[in-house]
Amino acid sequence: MVVGEFTEDVDVVILGGGPAGYAAAFALAQGGRSPVVVDPRGRLGGTCLFAGCIGSKTLLHECCENGLTIADAALRANAHIEQLGGGLIARAEALGVRVMQGTARFADRRTVQVAGDTVGRLRFKRAIVCTGGWGQAQEAARTPAEVMADPSCLQGNVTVLGDTAAAAECAAIACVAGCTVHLPNLDTLLPHVPADLTKPLKRTLKRTAAAAASADALVIDARAPAGDLSHLDLHTTQAKLDNAGWVDVDECMRTSDARILAAGRCTGRSVRAGAALRMGAIAASTILDGHDAWDPTVDPITVWAPPSLTWSGPASLEGLETITLPWGHSGQAVLRGAATTGRTLLAWDGETGIVHGAGAVGEGATEQAEAFTLAVELAATLEDLAACVPAHPTRAELLGEAARAALAR
Repeated sequence: MVVGEFTEDVDVVILGGGPAGYAAAFALAQGGRSPVVVDPRGRLGGTCLFAGCIGSKTLLHECCENGLTIADAALRANAHIEQLGGGLIARAEALGVRVMQGTARFADRRTVQVAGDTVGRLRFKRAIVCTGGWGQAQEAARTPAEVMADPSCLQGNVTVLGDTAAAAECAAIACVAGCTVHLPNLDTLLPHVPADLTKPLKRTLKRTAAAAASADALVIDARAPAGDLSHLDLHTTQAKLDNAGWVDVDECMRTSDARILAAGRCTGRSVRAGAALRMGAIAASTILDGHDAWDPTVDPITVWAPPSLTWSGPASLEGLETITLPWGHSGQAVLRGAATTGRTLLAWDGETGIVHGAGAVGEGATEQAEAFTLAVELAATLEDLAACVPAHPTRAELLGEAARAALAR
């Protein structure tokens, strides 16, 4: 132990203040527990708020749709981040959630050592590992989070590595920043999304994509992150990592150490913030002796790079019937100039009529993600969707129209 270091006893310590961390902290506090969140920023929100979701989506919206410069859009993004971050601070204070600035690693299965705050060690009753965020980029490259935190770096030639949603969004932002962008994985972009939905997005990116990388290019490493949690020193506990390097958990977010749980990206179950929020709530429920469990049918994929895209369904459509409905049927799409590229796709079991996948591409498509996800999670049939009274005029009503077209076919 370092001279002058002391130990404080706490109820539940949460490593990381991102979506999984603050969802767990809020639920625990509401359940009568006393969580302490340790985060390098000393604030709740994590990569999602400060460098990922909010920043990138604001840049895409303000630059691609409203015509702002990258610099002006970045200022607006920072204002949104501070507003939302302030809301998290207020809620934490109202619930009595304590947030410490620092990084934490396990000293043993009862204690974490904190670097960066006044307390040296926290002896806990329970711990939840929520250290999500972007992985480490290859040497001399930047992660999407680093680029979104400092978009002024987007100048000249840019190479975007990866086939992920983050790769598509980074490429779109770099394009509107006036960069010459090379996407090595353009043809295989979003491999878990049906080709009928990715074609319009790939076509848009291909119009501005450079044929080859430039030697002086800024490299953005937007590949799916690999597991690397060595900094947590989990070997000092009974928690285990899986073969890919992620924290091994069951459906209740429990590790093989009875005192320790994990939630969010560090489990390797999903890279998306929505899933992290859900897992954080499940971890809290487990500590509170609840009965919640991770059992989603789909993990929705959303991409805000224009034209925006969403898909709630399996990676492969093998064995399923499908129909793709152009948005020329939608008055709203025609009014917004999205009729030529927009389309809605529906996939179902040919024998039972149960919907296994639904998605769309086009302006505003991401706002339909919840309806698509619910249709799959609730095992809706074509008849169920066809019988719904449509909210007219909307682009979302094309889901029901697609179901009616499938039944007629």
